[in-house]
Amino acid sequence: LKSQMGVTSIISKVTEYIVNKEIPVTEDIKKEAQEYIDGLKSTVSEANWIGFLNVMGYENEQQYIDERVIVSIQATKLTTAYVNENYDDLKEEYQVRKVQIFQTSDSKVAGEVQERVQKMLESSRTLTSKKQ
Repeated sequence: LKSQMGVTSIISKVTEYIVNKEIPVTEDIKKEAQEYIDGLKSTVSEANWIGFLNVMGYENEQQYIDERVIVSIQATKLTTAYVNENYDDLKEEYQVRKVQIFQTSDSKVAGEVQERVQKMLESSRTLTSKKQ
């Protein structure tokens, strides 16, 4: 377990455990997984498909679907559900605080931009003070 593969394996198993508890495998998820496989097969080509699975460490297509594709779809759905349920908190915590510098010779545009930046800074200070 000290190797990188050991850590990756543990993270994969924990992820699989969590998503299986939170997001049950539905017919829609199975359909989405099959659509993904069909698209991947057309990219890899049918002739190279078994070799691709073997290189990826899977014995067959079903194992790849069950252990990789479905878990990935479940993880995406879990992330989406989490963001939807916690959107307001996440929005406050991860509010963009980046300003791009640009030049303009139009003083009206410059004034509007400066006003927006000032409002953003004030909003950021308000959020920071609320957290403390």
